[in-house]
Amino acid sequence: MLDKKKLPPDLAANRVWVSNHDSDGRTIVYISERRRRMVAGVGAVAGLVAILAALAMHLLVGLLVLGLGISFAGAVYGNGGRSGFYEVEPDGSLGEYLGRAKPELSSMRGVRP
Repeated sequence: MLDKKKLPPDLAANRVWVSNHDSDGRTIVYISERRRRMVAGVGAVAGLVAILAALAMHLLVGLLVLGLGISFAGAVYGNGGRSGFYEVEPDGSLGEYLGRAKPELSSMRGVRP
């Protein structure tokens, strides 16, 4: 299982998947960067405010597109950096980086970190 004490302080474990079979001790964790998630949240709120302001004041469609662009840029930034799926070593530390794409997890069950 993942040992949170062995994670760097700027990383957060969002979800952990453990094997359904006791013979396969493989564990996978989804990690994200705290700072990037915070910036992405601010970007999403700013984009939403721009969209709502454009709708409320009947402004040009360009401001709507700008708001969507800000929200999208925040989402892309929030999922960047060291975010992604990692294997967990037997000692509880992060192991091999598996990438940002979700690996095959059908034979595993998700648990809270």
